[in-house]
Amino acid sequence: MKRNGNLRRGDTSGDTSPTKDADSPVRRRLRKTKSPAKVEGCEHRWFPADGWRYRARMKVAGKVQVGAWATKDRARSDARAMRERRESGEGLAFVTLEQACQAVLDTVRGRDGTWRSYSEHFLTICDFLGPDTPLHQVTADRIGEFLTARRAARVRGKPPSEMRLQKHLGALGRVFRLAIRNRRFAGANPLDRVERPRVKRKAGHVYDVAELGDLFAALRARTNATSSWDAAIVGALLFSGLRREGLCHVTVANVDSKAGLVRNVEQKRSVGTVVPISKPLAHALAVLVAAADDTGHLVPRGVQRGPRKDGGRPRTDTERRTSTVDRVFRRCRGALPEQLRGRFHPHTMRHSLRTILADARVPTHVKNAITDHAPATVGDRYEHATTTNVRHYAKKVLDPLLWIVDPVAKRPKAAAR
Repeated sequence: MKRNGNLRRGDTSGDTSPTKDADSPVRRRLRKTKSPAKVEGCEHRWFPADGWRYRARMKVAGKVQVGAWATKDRARSDARAMRERRESGEGLAFVTLEQACQAVLDTVRGRDGTWRSYSEHFLTICDFLGPDTPLHQVTADRIGEFLTARRAARVRGKPPSEMRLQKHLGALGRVFRLAIRNRRFAGANPLDRVERPRVKRKAGHVYDVAELGDLFAALRARTNATSSWDAAIVGALLFSGLRREGLCHVTVANVDSKAGLVRNVEQKRSVGTVVPISKPLAHALAVLVAAADDTGHLVPRGVQRGPRKDGGRPRTDTERRTSTVDRVFRRCRGALPEQLRGRFHPHTMRHSLRTILADARVPTHVKNAITDHAPATVGDRYEHATTTNVRHYAKKVLDPLLWIVDPVAKRPKAAAR
């Protein structure tokens, strides 16, 4: 016989050959080393005297409950009972639908746009389902009835769009996810069993270069007193890549014409963004800087139209400036050709700029820096766009597009139809 570690000659305790004794140490060791069948919701352990034993182990009402060591069938029965208690919500502190919605609003406090959007969705949901309804009574069937009722409703003579219904479900889904995370809801998310509205995908909200030329030609053809200023607002949004709120934060002090940059712009994702000033953007900024308000902002504050509906607080300066931009687009929309009117929106300008940069093969990290977008992958986070790079690509790609905003500028042959 082989020597194995401390095994001495004549000692058969380590012999792995089968013996006739069913309860011998060899057989017990063989049974121990053989992996047992797993039981859902249970754990197992080897006991020298009893062999493999199982016990149920599951989280119920936020606390881990553990059963006694027993046979496989008994442990399976204990796990089934624990699972039923967990799905019935035993021991959970239930909340009403209104309380669960308020918990979501507390998480987005300070983000005015998101708070306002969620508030509108929650008011619509609570009006139908009832604000005092316990959250565990909001089942998939009740949500289906809510969708049916909303489709039959009329808002300004029209039923709500499927996209609107999808946003209702998105807001409600956040309510359930937060409640499950905070152990205020038992069981699975009922939205998993609700058929989602089918949204018909529209063509991308974007203008190509030729359409942008037609768009600004229509804006210049207007005879209003504010026509040049309105066109400058649209051009600044297009060639800066800023969101509405970002443009509303820009002051005369931020515009550094010598360096060719708009510095320290407060954006959605970051503070201190640097925007390169291309020739089309410089043309638009010249008009806006000359008409800046008393605080130095390029976009003046809109009229304060009394308290808001969501609690009575007055509108902030940023919201009043954003409303000014919205009014500009409403004024200009009627002057556009029919084929350009439906896509005319402040955010379409960002889509159009990103598309222009992509068509020019600008590197992704430079595009992200110009439009203030997050990196798509971990590797992209290690690529940083320098100011020199950003200015180089802005000059290379955007400077030839000066003819879009300035009718005096010469139109390149490549842009001709």
